[in-house]
Amino acid sequence: MEANHEKKRIHTEKTIKSFSYSVLGTILPMLLATLPVLLFNNSEKLWKFFDEGEVLLFGAGLFTSALFLFGENKPSIKKTVDKILSNLSLWLLIVCSAFYAILYTVEIFGEEYLAKINYAFVRCTSIVLFIVSMLAVYRSTFIEFKKVYTSVDVKKKSEAGVEGIMDQL
Repeated sequence: MEANHEKKRIHTEKTIKSFSYSVLGTILPMLLATLPVLLFNNSEKLWKFFDEGEVLLFGAGLFTSALFLFGENKPSIKKTVDKILSNLSLWLLIVCSAFYAILYTVEIFGEEYLAKINYAFVRCTSIVLFIVSMLAVYRSTFIEFKKVYTSVDVKKKSEAGVEGIMDQL
């Protein structure tokens, strides 16, 4: 019982550590950029990350990581939420990327198009997609660290191989 509890603790610890590195590594540029904004008490400028689509880029990066881990661990996906996230990750990656591309293109074409953007929709969509991307990374990381590798006794395998060769001689 104690060993099982220790395994769960280690699994949770590894999952949280890997998840933290993945998310922090992805959003570190945004975090560093928010420091001067907060230092100069200009918090309304924080919405620019959402309005201009940067958060969508971070979400796309996280969905890419989740997509890889879900793909590597297909047989281990058992829970419904994991199946849903696994199946949706590619589509949500495409949505994040396409949505960013649209925002970027509109910005390039000028002011007349920018006035037509519904920023409340952009902000809400960006926040939802980013939160879902973090959930996908957490769950895919959780599954990745749940994987158990069978131990191979190399010496025993080698001896069995030698015995097989000897038998054939």
